[in-house]
Amino acid sequence: MRLIMVPLIVFLGLSACSSVVMTTAAVLGMENPLAADPADYAVSITIPEGVDVKENGARLILRNVNTLHDVEKEDTYILERNDVEDARTIFRIDPADYATLRAYQTRITAWEKEDSSANSGSLSIFVEFCLRGDGPADDDIFNVGIRTKPDGRFMPLIHNAKVKDAIEKLEVNGGSIREFRRCAQ
Repeated sequence: MRLIMVPLIVFLGLSACSSVVMTTAAVLGMENPLAADPADYAVSITIPEGVDVKENGARLILRNVNTLHDVEKEDTYILERNDVEDARTIFRIDPADYATLRAYQTRITAWEKEDSSANSGSLSIFVEFCLRGDGPADDDIFNVGIRTKPDGRFMPLIHNAKVKDAIEKLEVNGGSIREFRRCAQ
């Protein structure tokens, strides 16, 4: 299967693709994260002071296209806040979604055996932040990593993305940090 790792991180409503670590995308593409047990997936996020991840704001999105069966499907899995490890907040797939994700993996594996050239897919991580207090400082950064094995290390997806750059992109697109949503109390 041609699996494309498409990390999509949204900070203040913006894409931070310029900070994407392409070597991680390549490694995950070779490892086929769809073969990993969903219970082993973990996403780490360093959250700058003045922001937080919105409730249900961290999501894993799997997309698959199969031309042989004329199927295009996208599944979204909410990532639950789990714990803090080395100043990173860890998010995991809701255990209630394991069976659905395993069924997705089984279907993709069967299609791969049938005709791998007819199958392609992507895995994306989407994170939506909200403001706390006075909001983030311009020189704050955020990072996002993914792990597909419980004893594995977090591979960086987004590395040292600058809050200042995200705010500038927001303003260029006609937005303002003052209009951004506050976190629920």
